[in-house]
Amino acid sequence: MGQIKQLFKIKRFNKNQKLFEAVFFMVTIIAIIACLSPILRHSGLPQNHEGLAFVERTYIYADHFRQGDFVPIWSSSDAYGMGTPLPLFYHKTFYYVSGLLFIILQSIKLAIVSSMALFMLVGVYGMRFCVRKLGNRDKLVLLIVPQLLLFSNYTFSNWLVRGAMAEFSAMMLIPWLLLWCLILVKDKKFTLWIVPVMFLLVEAHNVTALFGTVLLFLALCIFLISTKGGVNLVWKRAVIAGGMLILLLVPQFALQAVFLKDYNPGKITQSGYLASENFRDPKLYFYDSKYVWLNNWQQLNTQIDLSISVLVAIAMLAIFTFIIFRVRKGIVSVKRFLDPSSLFFIGSLLVLIVLQLKIAKPVYQALPPLEFLQFPWRLLSYIAPLSILLIALALSKFKGGLYLRIFVIIWLGSFLVFSPISNHFKYDFFSSSFITGRHSIRSSGLEGDLLGIGEYLPNVHQDGHIFTSKETLELYTSYYSSGKQTSVINGSCQIYSLPRKEFEQKTIKFSVTCAGLATVALPVSYNRLSKIIDLESSKEIPSFRREDDPRLLINIPGAVNKQVIVVELPTISHIVKRLF
Repeated sequence: MGQIKQLFKIKRFNKNQKLFEAVFFMVTIIAIIACLSPILRHSGLPQNHEGLAFVERTYIYADHFRQGDFVPIWSSSDAYGMGTPLPLFYHKTFYYVSGLLFIILQSIKLAIVSSMALFMLVGVYGMRFCVRKLGNRDKLVLLIVPQLLLFSNYTFSNWLVRGAMAEFSAMMLIPWLLLWCLILVKDKKFTLWIVPVMFLLVEAHNVTALFGTVLLFLALCIFLISTKGGVNLVWKRAVIAGGMLILLLVPQFALQAVFLKDYNPGKITQSGYLASENFRDPKLYFYDSKYVWLNNWQQLNTQIDLSISVLVAIAMLAIFTFIIFRVRKGIVSVKRFLDPSSLFFIGSLLVLIVLQLKIAKPVYQALPPLEFLQFPWRLLSYIAPLSILLIALALSKFKGGLYLRIFVIIWLGSFLVFSPISNHFKYDFFSSSFITGRHSIRSSGLEGDLLGIGEYLPNVHQDGHIFTSKETLELYTSYYSSGKQTSVINGSCQIYSLPRKEFEQKTIKFSVTCAGLATVALPVSYNRLSKIIDLESSKEIPSFRREDDPRLLINIPGAVNKQVIVVELPTISHIVKRLF
């Protein structure tokens, strides 16, 4: 608690500081509204790379929360109603927020927009504390510079063009990771609030968090090199922090391990989604003359803001020129300018920029987990805040005054000019009625859908061939389009799904009538945590699967007439009930 109070300086607030904090909050709200204005001016949501996937996931989480399932691990509505462990494996932080807000606000667009606004608020405050930690005391600098993250190109690309809400939420958490690194290298303090930051970042987007460990490692190295007896100062807290984070993540990893016996989300890389195969032309990071905001939703802008790249180049050139001149004159030492904070920001940017170039291909191939980045340009989530803070660091080296304030105002203006906030959409929107209707249509079981590209579907083998995610997806699509999600493998049976009351189900009931011995495939993706019960006798019915069939299979031992069987789907409550 003491560390948190020190961070926010709660005890030191006087009237002027309270006024500034109030003004900062109001300016941030105005900036968020301006940032979101492209979609606030319209009803519905714009087309994007994700389509309505983030809407569907919000519905999934909200429905689980309504039923008291606060740690969802299975979606019964996914995969055309056959279910997948998407909530267990997919990124979670954004959807916990949007799912809860949907329950409260009862408007899907308002829930999505409010969730984005909350994460923007979190991101701006993280930047605000970073800017202050760098030594900037000018009120206008503290007021404006943190807002720039909202108007950076990649922030808009993440949520507006890509619809990548998981990565967007992770990007807004990154400033807090950078703040922790700054406190370590500058104040020589290993604070334990890195644990909740990393936990939220892992749950927001685990691959983004993975690359965050590169920055943590760099910060730790700089700390150890620049601090006498650094190992003795941090090793105990490092062990405690690592242990706490592991304890928080172990239950989730244990459940994932159970599902990994039959599922392999990593097979997404088999479809060409490897970081080592998706390098972008380096020129497009600095200038993309063909891209126009809101002109074509299928295109992507990975250009680092000119307001950033030009200034970073000028700032670094000016600092190094100034250092050389002053050091030669014997006026100042290098340490004043190349302090640990400078080394951290410059080193981090250089590492991340290199990882976006083809020369980094051997690195990705040598370290397979890094391949899950899929697209190296995703590291712009780090480069944008790092670049803004590097410029803020350069500004902190010089005394404040009128010229500094004019520069900051012009800097903000350049972000606004190049942003899409004043542009008009040249492509269609998903209407509000269509978005809202998705929930009611799928709840009635009249229409199916499948999120992802098959990475959350069970492994399927046929004649020694392992199905790719695309082939498994095609198999599920064929089941759905042909009406054969439920089928009789052997024997003569009639199987009916009893009416479903919820969009997401914790249990599914079937009525089975068979003339005799039979084998039946139920319209549920196979998993080891589902339990099938005969409702009349309360006895468990063993389930199994074939390698070439991803569905739950059961044997009917003899003639039955309208036997009701219940499939208990994977939930934390069902697992706990079986254990105890």
